[in-house]
Amino acid sequence: MKTVVSFLQNWVIPIVVIVILIILVKGLFDKNKPLSEKEIIEIANRFHEYKTDTLRIVSDKPYIVKVPNGFVSINPRDYIQYIDTSKTDTVIIHDSVEMHFNFNKYYPDKPKILSMTLQLDSTSITTYDKLGTINIKKYPLYLVGRDYYFDGNEMTSKVLSSPRTLVAIKNPIKWYANAGYDLGSKTPYFSTQVMKDFNRFKIEIEPYYSNRFGLVGKIGYNICR
Repeated sequence: MKTVVSFLQNWVIPIVVIVILIILVKGLFDKNKPLSEKEIIEIANRFHEYKTDTLRIVSDKPYIVKVPNGFVSINPRDYIQYIDTSKTDTVIIHDSVEMHFNFNKYYPDKPKILSMTLQLDSTSITTYDKLGTINIKKYPLYLVGRDYYFDGNEMTSKVLSSPRTLVAIKNPIKWYANAGYDLGSKTPYFSTQVMKDFNRFKIEIEPYYSNRFGLVGKIGYNICR
């Protein structure tokens, strides 16, 4: 009987405790676990399955394009101009503003873009069409798994065959399950270890069992880098 009790104390109970700790820690990590390539592609395939909500605003006041607060002007990295010299006529329009003939020659049925706001997960595009109607279209974006193209009137997208990584993961949390034998006390040793690196420093938390339960917290410094 004593042998059975001793076996339970030395092996079964600590193993059960370590397994429970592993499940709990794994549950915490799984919440922030990066999606697999298959999961990203599956999300990308169904990302735009929604119904468009349409809101029409009737007003006798002109629409004014405003730059949102906090935004500053930046220069384009690449600037390409295509100049058609086949016709040089200009037309005088409202308030003596000159408009080149080609302004309406090219794609007259396509709305012209007035402004666009781009965020990591969405974009808002403001255009006006040949009827003078201002159109604001808002789209959700899934840049991890899709490419997008906007032709002035319609947004199209395609699923990437290999999802892109937007943010590199640096210094991830390391987690170990340890088992061994303590030669000093002649008892088995079990522990689970969570470690996080901060440049040359590291922090460790290690719950363990070796004849008794304990918890060790450590701060380390990498001497030989």
